[in-house]
Amino acid sequence: MKSFLVTGASRGLGEAIVRQLQNLGHRVMACARSEERLKELWQGVANVEWTACDLSEWQDAEKLLNRTMERFGSLDGLVNNAGTIQPIDPLEQCDSAEWARAITLNLTTPTLMIRAALPYLRKSRGRVVNISTGAAVKVVQGWSAYCASKAGFLHLTQVVAVECPEVGFFSLRPGVIDTGMQSEIRDSAGMTESDLAKFKGLKESGSLEPPEVPARSAVWLALHGPLDRSGELIEYTDDQVQSGAQELFAVRGPVQALRRESTP
Repeated sequence: MKSFLVTGASRGLGEAIVRQLQNLGHRVMACARSEERLKELWQGVANVEWTACDLSEWQDAEKLLNRTMERFGSLDGLVNNAGTIQPIDPLEQCDSAEWARAITLNLTTPTLMIRAALPYLRKSRGRVVNISTGAAVKVVQGWSAYCASKAGFLHLTQVVAVECPEVGFFSLRPGVIDTGMQSEIRDSAGMTESDLAKFKGLKESGSLEPPEVPARSAVWLALHGPLDRSGELIEYTDDQVQSGAQELFAVRGPVQALRRESTP
C-alpha cells in the first residue's frame, strides 16, 4: 500500500485518479476547494482522507503536505491536478487579479507543493505527475494566463527532474476530457470564433474523452513512471504508458485518439 496526494480531487480527472488509486488499494489524500463535494465523494471511503483548501492561496501548500504526512506518515506520489483556465480573454481585457490568481494556482502553488514534498519523495523514491496541456507548447488566443502558467510549469518539471534524479517527474498531457473545464471553454466569449467552434464540435461529435481513460495513464505514471523519462511531456496515449495502464487495470483495446490540433 502506497500513499498519494491528489489535488483538484472533487470532480473530473482528479476524482477519477483518486478513485482508481483507492480501488488499487492505496491511500489517498484528496484535496479540493469544495468541502461539500469532497465529503459527498469521499466521506467513509476506505483509505481516502480528504481536506478542503483553496490552492490559489499559495501558503496552503505546506499545510497540505503537513496534513498528509500527519495522516499517512509517508508519501509515494503527488498528483498536481488542480488548476484553472480562467480568465479567458485577450490579455488587454483580462482582470489583473484573476490573471495573477491563475499564475498562482497553475504554477506557484504546485511548485511549492513539489518543494515541500521532495524530502519525503526522495526517501520513498516516489513520483510526481503534473497534469499538463497542449497549451503549454502552443498558442491559444484568449488563454494567456493558462498558456503562460502551464508553459512555466512544464519547464519547472524539466528543471526539477534534473535536480532530483531519484524521483520521477512527469508532465501528462491528458487530451480533451469531458469535464467542467470544457464547459467553461464552450461558454466563454474571449476566444476566436474558429477555436470556439472546434471545442463545441468536439462535444457535439462525442469526441471528448471520459476522465477515467487519461486517469489510468496518470495512475500508472504515479506508480511506475520510468525514471529514464523523468521530465518529459507525455501524451496519455503514449505507447509505453498505455501498455502499462492496460496491464495495471486489465483494460483491453486501444485508447481513443483525439484530434491533437484541438487539445488544450
